[in-house]
Amino acid sequence: MRDYEPLKFFGLSGFILFMVGLLSSLILFIRFLFVGKYDPYMSVIYINIFVIIVGFLFVVLGLIADMLDRNRQLQEEILYRMKKKECEEERM
Repeated sequence: MRDYEPLKFFGLSGFILFMVGLLSSLILFIRFLFVGKYDPYMSVIYINIFVIIVGFLFVVLGLIADMLDRNRQLQEEILYRMKKKECEEERM
Protein backbone atom coordinates (compact mmCIF):
# COMPACT_ATOMS: atom_id res chain seq x y z
CA MET A 1 0.00 0.00 0.00
CA ARG A 2 2.93 2.32 0.69
CA ASP A 3 4.13 2.00 -2.90
CA TYR A 4 0.81 1.97 -4.75
CA GLU A 5 -1.33 4.35 -2.67
CA PRO A 6 1.10 6.58 -0.76
CA LEU A 7 -1.43 9.32 -0.06
CA LYS A 8 -3.75 6.90 1.71
CA PHE A 9 -0.91 5.31 3.66
CA PHE A 10 0.97 8.42 4.78
CA GLY A 11 -2.03 10.75 4.73
CA LEU A 12 -4.18 8.57 6.93
CA SER A 13 -1.44 7.79 9.44
CA GLY A 14 -0.39 11.46 9.49
CA PHE A 15 -3.97 12.62 9.97
CA ILE A 16 -4.46 10.18 12.85
CA LEU A 17 -1.24 11.35 14.55
CA PHE A 18 -2.16 14.99 13.98
CA MET A 19 -5.64 14.53 15.43
CA VAL A 20 -4.37 12.59 18.47
CA GLY A 21 -1.92 15.38 19.25
CA LEU A 22 -4.51 18.08 18.63
CA LEU A 23 -7.22 16.44 20.75
CA SER A 24 -4.80 15.77 23.59
CA SER A 25 -3.64 19.39 23.44
CA LEU A 26 -7.23 20.57 23.45
CA ILE A 27 -7.97 18.49 26.56
CA LEU A 28 -4.93 19.98 28.31
CA PHE A 29 -5.99 23.49 27.26
CA ILE A 30 -9.49 22.97 28.68
CA ARG A 31 -7.89 21.69 31.88
CA PHE A 32 -5.72 24.82 31.97
CA LEU A 33 -8.82 27.00 31.65
CA PHE A 34 -10.39 25.33 34.69
CA VAL A 35 -7.34 24.72 36.88
CA GLY A 36 -5.04 27.50 35.74
CA LYS A 37 -1.77 25.55 35.48
CA TYR A 38 -0.02 22.87 33.42
CA ASP A 39 2.34 21.69 36.17
CA PRO A 40 2.20 17.88 36.16
CA TYR A 41 1.63 17.64 32.38
CA MET A 42 4.50 19.64 30.82
CA SER A 43 6.06 16.52 29.30
CA VAL A 44 2.72 15.64 27.69
CA ILE A 45 2.63 19.10 26.09
CA TYR A 46 6.05 18.50 24.51
CA ILE A 47 4.96 15.08 23.29
CA ASN A 48 1.78 16.62 21.81
CA ILE A 49 3.82 19.20 19.92
CA PHE A 50 6.09 16.45 18.58
CA VAL A 51 3.13 14.26 17.53
CA ILE A 52 1.41 17.18 15.79
CA ILE A 53 4.58 18.03 13.85
CA VAL A 54 5.20 14.40 12.86
CA GLY A 55 1.57 14.02 11.77
CA PHE A 56 1.79 17.14 9.63
CA LEU A 57 5.06 15.94 8.08
CA PHE A 58 3.50 12.56 7.27
CA VAL A 59 0.63 14.28 5.46
CA VAL A 60 3.08 16.40 3.46
CA LEU A 61 5.17 13.29 2.72
CA GLY A 62 2.03 11.55 1.48
CA LEU A 63 1.26 14.44 -0.87
CA ILE A 64 4.80 14.46 -2.26
CA ALA A 65 4.86 10.67 -2.65
CA ASP A 66 1.50 10.77 -4.44
CA MET A 67 2.81 13.39 -6.88
CA LEU A 68 5.90 11.26 -7.56
CA ASP A 69 3.71 8.19 -8.11
CA ARG A 70 1.55 10.05 -10.63
CA ASN A 71 4.68 11.29 -12.38
CA ARG A 72 6.00 7.72 -12.60
CA GLN A 73 2.71 6.51 -14.06
CA LEU A 74 2.77 9.25 -16.69
CA GLN A 75 6.35 8.42 -17.64
CA GLU A 76 5.49 4.73 -17.99
CA GLU A 77 2.51 5.61 -20.20
CA ILE A 78 4.67 7.86 -22.40
CA LEU A 79 7.34 5.17 -22.70
CA TYR A 80 4.71 2.56 -23.62
CA ARG A 81 3.22 4.78 -26.33
CA MET A 82 6.66 5.61 -27.75
CA LYS A 83 7.61 1.92 -27.94
CA LYS A 84 4.25 1.07 -29.49
CA LYS A 85 4.72 3.79 -32.10
CA GLU A 86 8.24 2.53 -32.91
CA CYS A 87 6.98 -1.04 -33.36
CA GLU A 88 4.21 0.17 -35.70
CA GLU A 89 6.72 2.16 -37.76
CA GLU A 90 9.03 -0.87 -38.09
CA ARG A 91 6.18 -3.00 -39.43
CA MET A 92 5.47 -0.55 -42.22
